Formats: sequence, structure tokens, C-alpha cells
Amino acid sequence: MSTYIGILSPMASAIRRLLGITASLCSLPVGAWHIHRLGRAGGRRQAFAAKQCVESLGLPAPVAGGSPLKRLAPGVFEIERRWFAPFPTEPAAGMTVVHLLATGEHLHSPLPGLEKQCMLQPALAAHRHLIVDTVASPDVLASPSSRSVQQWHALRPVLAEIGGNTVFVGLGCGALAAIDMAPRLAALDGRRVGVLGLSAPVAFEPVEPPALHHIRALGPLADRLLAAERGMPSPLLRAQDWWLRRACAKVAALLLTTLNSDSRPYLRWAAWDITQRRPAEALRRLCRELSMLEALRGEDGRARMARAASALADSDRMQWSLQWGIDDPWLAVTAALAGSEAAFHHAGVPEARVECGLISGWGHAIGRDSTGDYGELALRFVDLCDRVGPGVRGTRSSFIRLTSHGEREAQRPARNVSRRS
Repeated sequence: MSTYIGILSPMASAIRRLLGITASLCSLPVGAWHIHRLGRAGGRRQAFAAKQCVESLGLPAPVAGGSPLKRLAPGVFEIERRWFAPFPTEPAAGMTVVHLLATGEHLHSPLPGLEKQCMLQPALAAHRHLIVDTVASPDVLASPSSRSVQQWHALRPVLAEIGGNTVFVGLGCGALAAIDMAPRLAALDGRRVGVLGLSAPVAFEPVEPPALHHIRALGPLADRLLAAERGMPSPLLRAQDWWLRRACAKVAALLLTTLNSDSRPYLRWAAWDITQRRPAEALRRLCRELSMLEALRGEDGRARMARAASALADSDRMQWSLQWGIDDPWLAVTAALAGSEAAFHHAGVPEARVECGLISGWGHAIGRDSTGDYGELALRFVDLCDRVGPGVRGTRSSFIRLTSHGEREAQRPARNVSRRS
């Protein structure tokens, strides 16, 4: 009997692997259909961006010397000083800026926008800049709260070692993570903490962009492909990776096009980040993050802001600036602004600690948009750093605006439509 079991067990394992591979291959047409629907949803602009992103796969990093990110801890990276070399500012101690990514962003996403802001306000280049990534596990991506908890556990020892004051800069769900982490850091060792929260998703438009549905539908396909990789023959695995990398590039191009961030630098960095991960894992991570965004639509944003306002009212060591783009297609920015102001007013937050407002000329991807006006944003960024201090002070009386031809031009600050709560 044991002889028959010894013969049948390997056969059963081989049959299971074969069935898994067959199921995965049968899922590819479904994935191809969703990719096709994504292409139709984005139009010609998305198709051109997808072509550029696919052509960038396998190219070297967009900057000389490779990626400027140095790993400090799992999921925590520092932008090396060589990246700030073009800016006329010496490094200054005492301030660390932590960039928290939005849903579906790649690790290098903040770099093109940060470069423009440092050109306008060179004082920003004097600080240490960290970028915090997310672990792509189901437990971590179950909700924005679990995501921020994981990021906090990874970031806390790094900030404890660095010391000094800290400014969190978060976009989308990264803004929610900044709001969650700032009170913890301020209570930890008494340092001053700033929050620049951009497009915090606390109030949504009733209709979701259709492209998000097609991207999330690729999640089960990514799960099946990952499960079948172990027993897949090498030629078939290479063919699958080739197809998945191009699928990831097209999905990334669609997201960047939707957010008006489909300029060449953003597409190059997106393609670079895709090549640094296993293709099926990269696709599954993106789908899980967008599923988290879907779950966030069902939460009560007013309750979240009430908790944040209570924490801010209890601490005199924090400075917050929450901004939304006037032309945001994803969020109900008027409701988000009104709800946030009401929460801070009800909690009794002093006027000098918080600023809520709308920034003209921006959509959802504030600080990532390839055509946005970075002058006002850079001014708000450096003003927040000045209030948190210490560090190199920025220029408040005027700023340098980049013209369409890349020239520098002194301008007075644009009229600010934001208002104090």
C-alpha cells in the first residue's frame, strides 16, 4: 500500500501544478480584455503614454549613477545628497522630510515634483528627505489605518536615530498616514512635527472612475499567476513575465494619465520601478492598493477628521497644512474642506496650528502633476518647514516660477485661495 502511495503522491502534485498552470493560462484572455478596456478608457493620450512606458522598460535609471534612493530600513529609503547637487543650498541638520506615497504610486514617484519644488525653493534641498514604501501584504493593505501602522513601525526607529524635527508630506492615502503618524511622533520624544497633507480622501465624488474597476479586476489574475509560478517551466515563466511587465506598464500609464502626470520623467521612473519587482507581484500590489481605496469610500471621513482634530488640539508641537486641488476629479473637495474646517473648529484647534484650503491649478495629484503650478505649492511647503523649524529658511517674498520654456522668472506669490480654519 505504501508503494502505491509513494507513486501516486508525486503524480497528484504534478497534476495539481498542471491544473494551476492551465487555470492561469486560461485567465490570460480575461486579463487581456481588461487591459484592452483600460486602453479604451484612456483614449489616445493614454495609448501614447503606455507606448512610452513600455519602451522605457529595461532602460537605465533616469538619473546618472542609478537610483538615488538608499535603503535605511525595510520600506524606508533616503534620497542621497548627490541628487540635490544641482540646487544651491548646503545640507542643514535639524529637519527631516518624510514623503508618504499615495495609492498605487511607485517608489520614485515624488522625485520629479520634488525637483521642481527645490528649483523654486532651494531651501527645501537642505533637509534630509525620506520616502516610505508599503509592504504588499493583504493584512497591511486591508485599510489605510493598517497601512499607516506598518509604515510607522518601519519608520519609528529611523526617525529616533536621526532626531530633530520632522515634516510629513503625504498625497492621497499618504496624507491620511501623515495625519495618523504625526501625533504619535510628537508624543514620542517631544519633537516638533509638521504635516503637509495633499488631497486627503475624506469625501469622495459619487461616481468612481471606471478605470479603477478594470484595474481591480486584474487582482484575481495576479493571484493565480503567482500561485502557479512555482511549477511553471522556465520558458513559459519568461513569456508570462514579458506579458505582465507590459501589462503593468499600461496600467501605470493609465493611472498617470488620469492624474495628469504622464510626462516623460514620471513614465521613466514608473517603468524603472516595474522592472525592480516580480511582474505578477507588482500587479497584485497595485490591485490590492486600489481595493483599499474602494474600502475607504465606505468609511466615515468626518469621524476620521474629528479624531485628527482632537489630537492636534491636544498638542502644541504640531503644525498642519491640509490642501486639496480645486480641479480634483476623484474627491468632493468642497465637502472635504468644509468637513475638515468644521472638525478643527469643533475641537478648538488654535488658528495658528492648522491651515486648510484649496489650491488653484491642481487636480488630485498635487505635487505629481506634470503641468501644475508648483510656485504656490513650493511656497506652502517651505513655509510649513519654517514654522516647524529649525533649518534653512525659504523665500517668502517671492518665488521663481518655471516658464513653459524651462526659463526662470521671478514672480510674486499667486493669490492663495486657502483659508485658515
